Amino acid sequence: MTALLLSGCSISDAFGKLIGRTDTGVEQVGSVSEEGEKLDTRIIDPSLEKQVFQEGLSGEKDVQAGADLVLETQASVGDGGVVTYQWYSNNVSSNGGGTLLKDMRESTYRPDTTKGGTTYYYVLATNTKDGKVNLSTSDVYKVTVWEDMYWQQNADLGAYQYISRLDGKFPKAASVVIDGVQYHFDPDGFAVNENGEYIDVQTGQPIAAQTTATEPVPEAAEAPAETTPTQEAPAEEAPAEAPAEAPVEAPAEE
Repeated sequence: MTALLLSGCSISDAFGKLIGRTDTGVEQVGSVSEEGEKLDTRIIDPSLEKQVFQEGLSGEKDVQAGADLVLETQASVGDGGVVTYQWYSNNVSSNGGGTLLKDMRESTYRPDTTKGGTTYYYVLATNTKDGKVNLSTSDVYKVTVWEDMYWQQNADLGAYQYISRLDGKFPKAASVVIDGVQYHFDPDGFAVNENGEYIDVQTGQPIAAQTTATEPVPEAAEAPAETTPTQEAPAEEAPAEAPAEAPVEAPAEE
């Protein structure tokens, strides 16, 4: 048998909501049956089994304007009571004092993503049995919608940020599906891959690192000139000396 995980909503606060001491009123905390019939004011009975949220709402999501987003929670009891839900929105990170979302009484909810901004959502779960109730609120879930955006490249890094034309803000340390492609952003808001490298958002490839100083590339040592064995030319023989000519005697004078 399970017990309710009461997170952020005290019994006295919830009782105040039930009897109308808060702005929400009776109908806003489960005083309407599943058939839409208004019920009488009910009293919180601590002995009634409390529900446990098997699927909580703790977390956050960044989405492009117009994205289809579904929030889901699930609570249960084992005492035969009926568990009902009521969704709320808030402009601060709190699971109390929010705005009731009319007719949103299912375990799932599709928030409006047509307008940019950050909204927090939570659920009030009610266990009803024999005219008595016990309550629990979920944790909050943060949804940020990015509207009217454009890509801007940083002149120094070459990296890209996804910036809103409305207020100049951009997603940080988040993942956003943009035009069907999932992008990851580092804490500074630059688009990166799984290795933390800046990427070109058009190709998805890492941006080549830019260096401000380069080291001289060492020159390759020159290979010694190849030599081919040469054969010495045979020594030229000296020409044979011509035989000395015999002296010619002049004829004697008469």
